[in-house]
Amino acid sequence: GIGQDGCSETDWRNLPAQKLFLACCKYHDVNKVRRLLTTGGMKQHVNDKDGDGCGILHSMAFQNASDEDAEIIKLLVEEGYNVDMLSNKTKETALTVACLYGNYKTVQALIDVGARIDLKDWRGKGPLNNALAKCSHAGKEEDDCCKVLRIIEEANIAMISASNPDKAEDLREEGNKAFQLGDYHKARDLYTQSIDVLEDPRTYTNRALCCLKIGREIFEAHGEFELKPDGTYRT
Repeated sequence: GIGQDGCSETDWRNLPAQKLFLACCKYHDVNKVRRLLTTGGMKQHVNDKDGDGCGILHSMAFQNASDEDAEIIKLLVEEGYNVDMLSNKTKETALTVACLYGNYKTVQALIDVGARIDLKDWRGKGPLNNALAKCSHAGKEEDDCCKVLRIIEEANIAMISASNPDKAEDLREEGNKAFQLGDYHKARDLYTQSIDVLEDPRTYTNRALCCLKIGREIFEAHGEFELKPDGTYRT
């Protein structure tokens, strides 16, 4: 992921968009950002990337949000910023980064301007993956990580409602039937297919339970097992 020393002032030095990066990411000054975009000739550089191959919102995403950040994000998107821009190296969106760092105000602001939650980075991880991994309280407390998880889960439910979830739901139900019959390998594969169609926290939970069941079967059969890099087991 993006390190806190990755998007720094030195990465913007001598770049055409330097003033805009500084106004957004260092000074968090919405009025200055507005002037640069409307009269400062910066609108054409709104989607420029820094020396790390990251956009302005990537840099804002790992910082603690200021009071003006939500307005800055809205203004940038209104002026043509691609809110779903991928970083060059890790293929992360700003939303993925914000979830990784638990910055709930930025997460909410990005969701409000239409950031997609279904885009994956180079590891196959997206905002929901990061939010789940970051939160150890299942979203039930008032910690920042819990707020992030609740925001992402609500956005995910909204996405499911707005799309056609029939295929994903059918695969999940087939997985449930296989699980009830004790065919945990088949159930796991069906849950994976369902997740590939549409991410759903319920399906992630079901698949995790399958993996636990499979691991217990292997252990009971052989007394020990070793997980190989490809996800299979060596006994």
